[in-house]
Amino acid sequence: MSASTTAPSLKLWHSVPGAVWLILLLYLALALGYNFVFPPFEPTDEFPHFRYIRHLIERRSFPVMTLDDPSEFHQPPGYYLLAAGLSAAAPADDFADYRQRLNPYWGYRHWEPGFDNKNLYVHGPWDLWPFRQTSLAVHAARLASLLLGCVTVMFTYQLARAWLDEATSTAATGAVAFQPMFLAVSGSLQTDAGSAALGAVILWLGLRLYQSGFTYRRALALGAVIGLGALFKLTISFLIGPITLLLLWWAWRRREPLPRTLGCLALLGLGAALVAGWWYARNQLIYGEPTGLGIDLETYGSQPVALGVRLWPQSVPYAWTSFWGRFARGDLPLPDWIYALLTVLSALAVAGVILRVVVRREPSDRTPVLFLAIASLTEIAGLMTVLTLTPSGYFGRYVFPALSALMSLFVFGLQFYAGGRARTAVTFAAPAGLFTLSSLTLVFYLYPAFNPPPAVAQLPPGAAPLEAPLGDVALVKGYEVNTNRARPGDEVYLTVYWRPLNRTELPYSVFIHLLDDEDTVVAQRDTYPGLGRNATTSWEPGRMFADRYKVVLPDTAYASNSTHWEVGLWQADTGERAFLVDASGQPVASGAAIPGPAIEARKGGTVNPVDLNFGDELRLQGYALPTRLLTPGKPFDLTLHWGQQGNPGRALEFFVHVRAADGSTWAEGAFRVQTGEQVIQPLLAAGTPPGVYDLIVGVYTEGDNGPERLKWLGVDGHEIGDEVRLTGLRVKSP
Repeated sequence: MSASTTAPSLKLWHSVPGAVWLILLLYLALALGYNFVFPPFEPTDEFPHFRYIRHLIERRSFPVMTLDDPSEFHQPPGYYLLAAGLSAAAPADDFADYRQRLNPYWGYRHWEPGFDNKNLYVHGPWDLWPFRQTSLAVHAARLASLLLGCVTVMFTYQLARAWLDEATSTAATGAVAFQPMFLAVSGSLQTDAGSAALGAVILWLGLRLYQSGFTYRRALALGAVIGLGALFKLTISFLIGPITLLLLWWAWRRREPLPRTLGCLALLGLGAALVAGWWYARNQLIYGEPTGLGIDLETYGSQPVALGVRLWPQSVPYAWTSFWGRFARGDLPLPDWIYALLTVLSALAVAGVILRVVVRREPSDRTPVLFLAIASLTEIAGLMTVLTLTPSGYFGRYVFPALSALMSLFVFGLQFYAGGRARTAVTFAAPAGLFTLSSLTLVFYLYPAFNPPPAVAQLPPGAAPLEAPLGDVALVKGYEVNTNRARPGDEVYLTVYWRPLNRTELPYSVFIHLLDDEDTVVAQRDTYPGLGRNATTSWEPGRMFADRYKVVLPDTAYASNSTHWEVGLWQADTGERAFLVDASGQPVASGAAIPGPAIEARKGGTVNPVDLNFGDELRLQGYALPTRLLTPGKPFDLTLHWGQQGNPGRALEFFVHVRAADGSTWAEGAFRVQTGEQVIQPLLAAGTPPGVYDLIVGVYTEGDNGPERLKWLGVDGHEIGDEVRLTGLRVKSP
């Protein structure tokens, strides 16, 4: 390893190799791609970040956070001032309109990769190139992240070059430049872009001053840079500890006099206070404490430390995956195998760093490795503190002040496993792999998640043709069903081919109902067309497209049972439907009918096997109904199969309700639980109107304050509810 021992110089960039400049150009291309692909306000917290920017532009003052207005107004102003300067010329007169463009179906099965309702906002021509109004202002403001990203990339090279050879330093630079989450941050409004940039500068400057020697003037300058960082992101302050340790280690090794050491430390603090002190003094006056975190926790919520620690098994893996890349609001994860591979590589890198330092005792001066490791661990400890204190603090990008250190150590550690000619391949495998991953993510993952489905010229050979006009809004031109048989709990996919007829003033939702032979709903989906990406307020008439709807059959779905699909359009605000019309334009049905799969019973000892856990005390293992066509004023037979879970030690009862869509109950029965097969006969009220109803079951016990319902628990133990819908029922006329 080689490392220069000269003092920091303004001529840093004269010796940068061409490969690093190429990495910078590739970074710029990818970061701009992320900028263009993300519509306004889809990245995490971008809406409140933009509010802060517009406040600076329009009111020319710093905003103040209040408890009744959740915002980012408590944040330091550095990033926002830069973004405001870049976007001030762009008007944002339609900014308020975005509040009316929310996608009500956002977050459907949010933990899954894919393109199904990942967009929080409805997007249309107002967001497309050439950008204008708010869209232009957002894309322009994002250039602040791009510029700060360039600083991060270039100072990562300088930081690595201070203790590593040129090839390894270049690879570390590429590993930062092509890290997927870093590119996503660089292409959106995120203050973490500032923390990454200033973190890289602070770490480089600290390491170079350790090598060339601290002076009073240099300590003051380093403190000023730390203060500048603290005006961009509070997480920068975690680096003060490692920098202080580095200075003390330098002083001890050089046998510096104590007064000189204390003087350097004092000037380090003075430099930070001169640059950033005014902001934190302002916070003290306004909020009663200097950081602004107090009002942030009050507004967004905090949690007891003990609860935060108990949640580590969920929050820590989320933070880890979001460090590498969970996009939008975390609901656009990468496939699990990618995280698994990155986890293995990271574990190998950590082991490689330890083995190189301890076993091979390299490099000759191991202080840079220890310094960067301590800085990384300090930022990780800060993240752990935040995610412990608040349920919203689990984003891995909070460690970005140490991103340049982390990725330098990542490459350095992986080098342990190869020597000779193979070392070059291993060294550049990390940036090459991350470049490939980030490029493919941009083109094949993010772009489809936020853009309308591609146009379809004609039905594919496997699609069944259909000509079903839904008012003057759309034609259903065809469909495909992935299976003709399914079991409870299965995922069934229905593909519908739509041809828009007209753009609408109000958005229509698509409803997908799977109905059984009693015309009761087995399963359903509601979504905007395009799985949220092609609302009727923005679609192009005549442009046919395909939607592939995932419908998950409930575990309690009644079997055996024939089904059919009903597909239609309705307005959530008005309840209006685009009815299926005949050749004369007269409405004939609420939607288009499509053959559905036959529902078969799962294997088990009952007619309809299920496995429903109530409070870890009782399990419903199956049910049976001789008929689901009920008569008002008469009882009906219901067989339940109960299995005891553990030893509850108390009497359990259950209720059975027949409930209408409006919430009214037309049969109420309470029964003592009998384990094994239990046959009951709830009575349907005499005045029950004809129609479709739900059969509801729940378990309870008598507590000190009355009946206490047991929670229905999922497989992983999370609470789903305190009752379960078994199936649909139809009530006939008496």
